[in-house]
Parts: sequence; C-alpha cells; structure tokens
Amino acid sequence: MNMDSPQYEIFLKEPALMESSYGRKKYVKTVIFRADNPAKMIEEIKSNMKLLSNE
Repeated sequence: MNMDSPQYEIFLKEPALMESSYGRKKYVKTVIFRADNPAKMIEEIKSNMKLLSNE
C-alpha cells in the first residue's frame, strides 16, 4: 500500500481511545490525515469554531 504524506496534524486536548481494524485499542494524542478537499475542510472547521465560541 502506498501512502501519501499527511497534510494536517490535530493535537487533541485529551487522549482519545482508538480501535484499529484488527481490534487493537490504544490512546492517541494526535490525529494526522490528508483531506480530499482541504479548502472545504478548513472552511468547515472555521465555521464550527465560530459556532462554538458563540455558545
């Protein structure tokens, strides 16, 4: 399997439990990934941040 290099890295405030496809579980502190549509993803994140800051 050929993997592209990640575009984004998100640092979590608290570790989150991750379960792999093989059933292994572990806590992670960061999430790294590539987005199919990076501009739309950033737009959605900014929109959600505005909504959360207004609450």
